[in-house]
Amino acid sequence: MGDNLPYCIFIVGCLVLPYFNRMKHKPKCQCFACTKGPEALEDWHTKMMREHGWFAHYVADPNMPLGVNFHTHGLIESFGHIDLQIVFPLDSRIARGLFTDTIALIKAKPGLVIEPDKEISGIIFKYKTLFILATENDRQVLRMIIPDKDGHLAENKLSGNYAMQYAMEPVTHQLN
Repeated sequence: MGDNLPYCIFIVGCLVLPYFNRMKHKPKCQCFACTKGPEALEDWHTKMMREHGWFAHYVADPNMPLGVNFHTHGLIESFGHIDLQIVFPLDSRIARGLFTDTIALIKAKPGLVIEPDKEISGIIFKYKTLFILATENDRQVLRMIIPDKDGHLAENKLSGNYAMQYAMEPVTHQLN
């Protein structure tokens, strides 16, 4: 993964809705949106789009198969490419690096469109990566499938949490 990673991951302690006024958080939530406010959130989005052409959210999301939802915003507007998603529980720095390296690959080859169900090399060291079409908050994204230690990507060869990456649970982004 690249060493000069843009710091454009927005860490969220609870769930994020597309518009701040629809956000519903746990009491005493310490996420960026709750501690800084809606204007700071919009300013941050604008700054990341201006500086990098994209940004990403990390959402602890009980509606996702593995409880997390990393996803990008801005790839369509900046690079003509569908946004990306990772649902495998990773350290936020690793997820940021995977997004950064994938986006660098897209930017290096103008017009490159990563196609669903096609294996790609050059993102995760010696391993191939697979992207599948998924839905995140009523929009289509390409979900990055993280290979297991043996490099397996096919759903029928993965087990446990690795296999759960293929689950297509609806994302509602609402707390009870």
